[in-house]
Amino acid sequence: MPISDELKAVYATAPYDEYYIETLSLSHPQITGGTKYITNQVDGLSGKLEDGTDVYYSFTPFAVVPPDKAEQASLSLKVAIDNTSRTLMGDLERLATEPTEPIQVYYRVYLKSDPDTVQNDPPLNLEILSVTATESAVSFNAGITNLRGKPFPSVLYSTELFPGLIR
Repeated sequence: MPISDELKAVYATAPYDEYYIETLSLSHPQITGGTKYITNQVDGLSGKLEDGTDVYYSFTPFAVVPPDKAEQASLSLKVAIDNTSRTLMGDLERLATEPTEPIQVYYRVYLKSDPDTVQNDPPLNLEILSVTATESAVSFNAGITNLRGKPFPSVLYSTELFPGLIR
């Protein structure tokens, strides 16, 4: 997961006047509104996505364990969300009973001083693999699911894109 030099400095020095803000975006066609934007920042967060779109991340307490550098071969994001948001819980319960496609999870990190810049660009984008729900929390693991379904190479080599192929 590439991160900015500013975020590296905050991770390394932990200055008293600067901190990072973790956010999650849960996307699925059956989620109310298509995407839920949540943050563990108590006041919520108004920020921008990497494409410049303005979004508001609402407060929902959660904890994230991002993948270790040693785990690059098997990317796995572990998330625990406190069971306080009935809207989010209703969406997750409906998706558990009627699964049609995986839920996409986007993990973005912002700095307090710059909520308009995603500090891990591109953001970590994974699919939810397994969900565990209790009365007090929802936890899930997200990862890469089906690499076999993706074409390789991902670019279709054609004579329109690569005129040098014509002989």
